Amino acid sequence: MVSRVSRGVSPLNQPPSITNLHGTAGLLWLSNQAESWHLSGAELAHLLGVTSTTLNDWLANIENNGDHSPELPKSVIERFGLLLGLHKALVLLTPADHSEMATEWFRKPVNLWGLTCTSIREHLLSDTRTETLITLIRQIRAETT
Repeated sequence: MVSRVSRGVSPLNQPPSITNLHGTAGLLWLSNQAESWHLSGAELAHLLGVTSTTLNDWLANIENNGDHSPELPKSVIERFGLLLGLHKALVLLTPADHSEMATEWFRKPVNLWGLTCTSIREHLLSDTRTETLITLIRQIRAETT
């Protein structure tokens, strides 16, 4: 058997593998972030494309089992990453020590990034397609370059 290193492919050249631990971390972060974004459990489940029951089961499983977390679908783990990317893009636009502005931009109606008197929260809840989220993140990041 030829090792990856002997073929000239080192583990450092490989994209990182997304594991269920990433999913667990994402779910915990997002469940905490949902409160500051004023998202109910049902709304958070809607953003993730799952039922409220499924979301609650995952959270209970993580709380009760720690390292033996539920197997999360790759699409949901991807969604965690996109929502984290959205949060990061918003924070990068805020002045130093004013990251609370990012939360306000998420919750309150804005006339930015193609949104007209609507909040990011409402925009994403009304159109949960991944493409909508990616487009919004790109528009926000364009302002930081």
